[in-house]
Amino acid sequence: MTSRHVGTKRNSRDNVSKRLGDQLLRSGTSILGNYVEGQAASSKKDFTNYFNTSLKSTNESKLWLALLRDSKRAKADEVTWFLQELPACRARRACGRQEAGGSADREEIGNIFA
Repeated sequence: MTSRHVGTKRNSRDNVSKRLGDQLLRSGTSILGNYVEGQAASSKKDFTNYFNTSLKSTNESKLWLALLRDSKRAKADEVTWFLQELPACRARRACGRQEAGGSADREEIGNIFA
């Protein structure tokens, strides 16, 4: 992902924008944080749990981005770019194969975040 940021129309007194931005920061950093922790997992189950948490954080980030866009606190074209970059669809397919008895190994899941 590039070093792009969502341009907001917020001023220092806009508490809603600040709260939404804080939530986006938390969920957005959790995506990669849980993925990295999962790489050092001691078992496949542990790895899967970290990966699933990362996926949930991805979905949560989509929510905060959509709220920023829909409340006109962020530029729609920039939010759209971020929504397209989030790997939730590909991640769900990898998890679906794993839950169906297939395997989604660490390399395949790592490619989702590449």
